Amino acid sequence: MIVGATVALGFGGYFAQFLDVPIIISAVLLLGGLSFVNFIGIKQSAWMNTIFALVTIAGLGIIIFLAATFDNTVSEPVDYLDAPNGITGIILAFVLIFFAFIGFEDMANVAEEVKKPKKTLPRAIILSILITTIIYILVSLSSVRLLNWEELSQSAAPLADVAARGLGLEGGIVLSAIALFATASTVLITLVAGARILYGMAKNGSMPNILGKVHSRTGTPWIAVIGIFGTSVTFAFVGDIVIVANIVVFAVVITFAMVNLAVILLRYVQPDVERPFRVPLNVGKFPILPLLGFSVTIYMAIQFELEIILVGLGIIGVGCIFYLLYNKRKNKPQ
Repeated sequence: MIVGATVALGFGGYFAQFLDVPIIISAVLLLGGLSFVNFIGIKQSAWMNTIFALVTIAGLGIIIFLAATFDNTVSEPVDYLDAPNGITGIILAFVLIFFAFIGFEDMANVAEEVKKPKKTLPRAIILSILITTIIYILVSLSSVRLLNWEELSQSAAPLADVAARGLGLEGGIVLSAIALFATASTVLITLVAGARILYGMAKNGSMPNILGKVHSRTGTPWIAVIGIFGTSVTFAFVGDIVIVANIVVFAVVITFAMVNLAVILLRYVQPDVERPFRVPLNVGKFPILPLLGFSVTIYMAIQFELEIILVGLGIIGVGCIFYLLYNKRKNKPQ
């Protein structure tokens, strides 16, 4: 829900390049429009997301091409090993860039919509991570070749400024338009996956049954769609994309830590459960990779400012309290 709000604010930053509309207003309108698409159906959402993705890849290809052909002999050569703020800057960037890798697991949340999910989903997740990582690296290297660190860090629409450096003002406008598709695509994915998560939790008894209601015409969990929309809009009103993004990353880091810890515990608590996929690198029953994952994610979590940690823990705490109270009420004898 908060991811949708974060990226919607990013959309608002790029949309402001075209119309003088407050970023929050643009974010709310985007969330509303894409929530309607989410309500209409999964096929419509998938097709729209595919179109958005193709436009996005084309835009990133332009950035890479500009950097490859850009003559920067008139400026200072780029030091790709330069580390602003030293090791501290690298660690903080490492923590924040984790946000860019949120979303691949969303494929698992729509498993019910997938043909042969056991075979298709693992391949899709691994391939998408590999392809996207390569694109991330190429775009990052290309961006610092065209603009220096300071200019990039101060920009509300960095890729547009990068394109403007290589192609002039028109290039910046083109990339701003493409960035609208890219951010809209991410928002749509989070809304679709989020609604399916609420739907699945309702069917599993962890959330109120009303969230599991499916619309008779569209076949979508429409109450969950409305819930995701309302919550995302609430966080969008925070307004500061950096604050919202940091809250998202902290919460997700804690979640990933718990997932890694669960892998270790389940080996001993439920050893006989069917495991279609087994984590490699084990010492007896004990899995090494989840231990490393747990350690790294906890280390990442303590790098945030105290305010972010408190807000993130507060959000997780509210969820835990709701879960406990709801289940206590649900299981209470009538």
